[in-house]
Order: sequence, then C-alpha cells, then structure tokens
Amino acid sequence: MKTGVKVMDAMTREPITVRPEMNIVQAAARMMETGVGGAIVVDKNIPLGIITEKDIVSKIVAENKNPVEIRVKDIMSSKLTTVHPEEDIYDALMVMGDNDIKRLPVVHDGNIVGLLTFKDVIRIQPQLFDVIAEKFRVRDESNKMALSQGIVLKGYCESCNAYESLLNSDGSYVCEDCLRSS
Repeated sequence: MKTGVKVMDAMTREPITVRPEMNIVQAAARMMETGVGGAIVVDKNIPLGIITEKDIVSKIVAENKNPVEIRVKDIMSSKLTTVHPEEDIYDALMVMGDNDIKRLPVVHDGNIVGLLTFKDVIRIQPQLFDVIAEKFRVRDESNKMALSQGIVLKGYCESCNAYESLLNSDGSYVCEDCLRSS
C-alpha cells in the first residue's frame, strides 16, 4: 500500500545526535533539553548507532552503574536499521514494524539526513495508525504463541523490561537473568 508520501516529507530534518565518546550524563542531558527519547550516535555525520531512554534505564540505572563513567558507545544499539529519504513512508513503517523499532534514521550517501518516528508518520498520514497498530498486534500474538510452545524469541522481558531472548516462566516471558534470579 503505497501512500505517495516520501520519508523526507515526514521525517524530522535535524535529529538530535550525540557523539560516541560522550558519557551517559551528557547524552541524557542533551536528550532532556531537546525533549526527545532517543538520539542518533554519529561521528562526522555518519550514523554509528542509536541510544534511547530505555537503553539508559535498562543498561545503566537498573544495573546501578555510574553514568559518568559509561560512554555512549558502550551502551548504544549499533545494529542500525536505516531508510532512504525517497522511500514511501508505508515501506518505512513496515521496516519499523518488522524490526520492532520506534525511531528510523534516514540516511543518504552514508550521512544522516533525518529521523522518522511513528509520530512523524501519524502527523502526515493519520490513517496509517491502523496499519501500525495491526502490525504490532499480529506480531505480539505470534510471539506469544511461539513462546508458549517453548520457542525462544526476542522481546521485552516482563520483569526487567530489557530487550532480550525470552523464556516462558509460568506464563511470564522473562530474560535468562530474571529467570535465574527468581
């Protein structure tokens, strides 16, 4: 279902970026002052990864680590899924849904040129909200069925909320660390 709307028409043109050598306090302060929940990690405008509030909570706060001593590069998600600015936003939404991501860096010729979020898409094409919701509903049902059959999948741990491989523990889906500590 092509919309005729390109990613570049909906994306945020100046996404918030941080450098890999910044400490977590500096990165969190940058995110707070700009009111965003994630920032793209760049070196000379080349995207290296992404860091989110969830990364900070699950990898620093929950593990009681000192955020001044930890660098962005140590906790960022470096498996970066990107999209080209000329792509249709429907295709971008499918990439976001298939990869379970909420922020999609927009890259042209290896350089970061924007960031596409669900909010950006809904602002431009509100009728796509139903497509987004259905994509996540179907995946959640498939994941629960696979997990109930003992198949290990990636997802958010119901105990610590970390994105990990999940195991079924008495009807709850938890990561291996939480399973061992229970």
